[in-house]
Amino acid sequence: MSERETYPSERALLDAREEQAELRTHVAYPARVQSYDAATQTADCVPLIRQQVPQPDGSYVMEDLPLVPSVPVIWPRVGGWFMAFDLVPGDTVQLLVNTADIGRWRTGDGSVVDPGDQRRQHLAHAVAIPGLYPRGRALEHASATDMVLGDDQGTRVSMAPSGALTIT
Repeated sequence: MSERETYPSERALLDAREEQAELRTHVAYPARVQSYDAATQTADCVPLIRQQVPQPDGSYVMEDLPLVPSVPVIWPRVGGWFMAFDLVPGDTVQLLVNTADIGRWRTGDGSVVDPGDQRRQHLAHAVAIPGLYPRGRALEHASATDMVLGDDQGTRVSMAPSGALTIT
């Protein structure tokens, strides 16, 4: 090695390793539903934010994330009550990435299980929460005071705190 060549410092190596770990850690992404299977309540989802990939020269290239298949859809559900809707291709969801694989837990009885897949924060561990949309697609009939159920462009039921009920 010549006098001009230098090795990276220990700090630079640790920083690079930490950056690589952060880039492989997925937490949440907006995503578009490509298809939905009502029988299994799972959706194939396309993440809508690109991932930055570091290059040897220190720059970054933006790369599309892959389609995430068979993502469990989280519908509000407690006791015997639930809410579910017509999830269609083009709808958007929040992909929330679980820390560990939930596959074995989902196929079991709901008790504590070991993860089958040892990867952490991997896109394969995502669930979808319907309802996340860009500002340009805000609901026209959302209310600051009433609870509104229905189709934003069609039939709606509005319930006021006073108990008044309006059907549109």
